[in-house]
Amino acid sequence: MGFPFPYNKKLPAFLVSVLFFLQVCNAQEAISYSYNRGKIAEHNRAIATLSSGTVNGITVNYTLPGNPGKLWRGFYNYPDLGISFNMESFNSPRIVGNSYALRGFLFFSFIKQKKVFDLGLKTAVGLGYLSKISDPLTNPLNQVIGSHLNINGEARLYTRLIAKHFYFEYSFGFNHFSNGLLKAPNLGINLMNSNFTVGGKLLNPKEQNIQVQPEKLPLIKNEYWAFVSTGIKEIEGGNKKYSFSGLSVNYSKQVSRINKLGLGFDFSNNTSLTTLAREFQNYTGQRNLNFRYGINIHNEFLFGNFAAFGAYGLYLGSTEYYSSRRYYKTGFKYYFKNIVGIIVIRAIPLFRAEVIEFGIGYRLFESK
Repeated sequence: MGFPFPYNKKLPAFLVSVLFFLQVCNAQEAISYSYNRGKIAEHNRAIATLSSGTVNGITVNYTLPGNPGKLWRGFYNYPDLGISFNMESFNSPRIVGNSYALRGFLFFSFIKQKKVFDLGLKTAVGLGYLSKISDPLTNPLNQVIGSHLNINGEARLYTRLIAKHFYFEYSFGFNHFSNGLLKAPNLGINLMNSNFTVGGKLLNPKEQNIQVQPEKLPLIKNEYWAFVSTGIKEIEGGNKKYSFSGLSVNYSKQVSRINKLGLGFDFSNNTSLTTLAREFQNYTGQRNLNFRYGINIHNEFLFGNFAAFGAYGLYLGSTEYYSSRRYYKTGFKYYFKNIVGIIVIRAIPLFRAEVIEFGIGYRLFESK
């Protein structure tokens, strides 16, 4: 049995450089190497031919030294922050090929004292490159992904045994690739896999245990904010680009130092909806169906000026010629005082992406 990940001469040179950098940085805080083994989850019939067989891969994690973001880290039990490089060899090399991903990660520990044993959650998000994509002429069997460049996200539960500077770890979770319908098709790839890791902490343990008391800022009791966004997308069966524009008006209340809850109203103009209704919902009318409005509940986790948020919404009004009344939003915000930069992925049930939105918002009013 050979090495689990085959050599690929087409591996982009910049990714080779990243991997080399990670391996020679032996004076940094921590580094780990993982072997991944699993399979593609069949969440759509078109994936059935690709879901059999084993997917093998490797991951290199580099944990940043020092205490970046130290004022918020204490509220999350001092998570590890770093960068991760992941490679996967799919079980259908001529159809799906291989993947290469560079991500940022956060490891959240559930245990306060981690001298011998640790248990927690790994999260990572970044950009992934798929070597094989759907093409009606050269690769018609791939009906899953239509673009080389994709968003890559990972979430997994881990258990870790610690022996001084070294640790051994097992984790289980999923690794997801999607382009947000920038290019059709976009069924997405979900890898369900196990991960076996060996790592080393490369700073003095006394330095690792230095913890700074989190700053106790006043909670924001009432916050009103709004953002406008835009994006482009494709639909199945055509190469035409459609535009998306949105307006969201929201109220939030900070319920803890790291968490906000709220309600919002969403207004959107998705220029693909009338076309989809004619093709898939037997719509024969003349009314424009592209405009929709809905109400959402949302949750936001704070990491200093950076935030991750998710929302669950219901479109109001008639839903006869639409695929779903329910929708989801997940994304990231960065606060420049009262101005907010936003990236959002909007999806419908089964988390099928509708569009990636890029927007800018403004915090209209807040009270502490």
